[in-house]
Order: sequence, then structure tokens, then C-alpha cells
Amino acid sequence: YAVKFTPDGEVLTTADRAGGMYVWQAANGRDVDQLRGHNGAIHDLSYSADSKVLASAGEDGTIRLWDTWKFNQIRSIGNVHSGPVHSVHFDSGGEIVTAGRDGQVFRINVNGEKVGTYEKFPDWAYQVRFGRAGEVVLAGAWNGEVVAWDRASGERKANMGTLPKAEVPEQVAAATDDD
Repeated sequence: YAVKFTPDGEVLTTADRAGGMYVWQAANGRDVDQLRGHNGAIHDLSYSADSKVLASAGEDGTIRLWDTWKFNQIRSIGNVHSGPVHSVHFDSGGEIVTAGRDGQVFRINVNGEKVGTYEKFPDWAYQVRFGRAGEVVLAGAWNGEVVAWDRASGERKANMGTLPKAEVPEQVAAATDDD
């Protein structure tokens, strides 16, 4: 379900739908270690800027933080979302944004405390990322809606969509006009 390189490109981590998470040497594909802790699918992975901490988002409703030098779990953060966590992303300062099946997008610190809340999607929130030097939070939902919010204020800055708009050719529109 997820594949992520460390920021320095030295290590690759993969995660699957059965809760398996594996760490690999990027240069040669050699298996380094397996990280165990999630009960169920792991939907997303994100490394801290210094590559020392890996965050994982799980179907079990937890965000787990992992020490990438010792290959052990530092913390399990539950109760951020009221259900599965679909996405997680670190910013350069160590804060995390999350998106969940509950349609919510939150900004949390590494202790799991909410430091920002963004307007709820009408559907599952699937992906979230910090953008534009960490000033913006971008998230996408199951229904194709993509929103950009100001990180600090939570104000909506842009609304985009991934679904194409129907375009009716001129001759079709003209043929269906009721004159």
C-alpha cells in the first residue's frame, strides 16, 4: 500500500495491507528489518526531515512513530481519528498532518496532541501533505475534492477537483436547444 524513501535516499520502506512494514537498503535491495505493530493495512508512510523518525498510518486507527536507527516503535498515537488513518506527512519542523476515513484532517505534534484542525470533508479524506514550504496543508478526499488550507489559520485557500468536468461540443449543445 505504501512505499517511501528516506530524504537522503539511502533506505526504502514498504508497507502492505496485512500490517507488514519492511525496511530495505535502497542501493542493493537488501532486507534490513521488519517493523511490527499495526493490526491491519498500513496506508501511508512519511519520514522526518532528518530521516530519524518514520511515521505510519494504519487501518487500525493509529499513527505509529518508529526510530529508524534502532528499528523500534517510539510511540503509538491513537484517537486522532475516529477510525482508520489514511495518510500521514511530516513537515521539516517535525509536525505531522493526518487524514482519516472520518473525513477529518488534523495537524498534530509528535506526542499526538492536535495543534490544528481543518474543515471536515463530506467523504473519506485519503491523502494529506504539507505544501509550499509548509505554509499550506493540501488534502484530497474520496469524492475527488482537493482542498488547500492556510496552515496556521485553517482558512481555505483553494478548492480543486480530480474529476473531469463534462464538456458538451457546440454542435451537440445546438442540437439539443429547445427553440
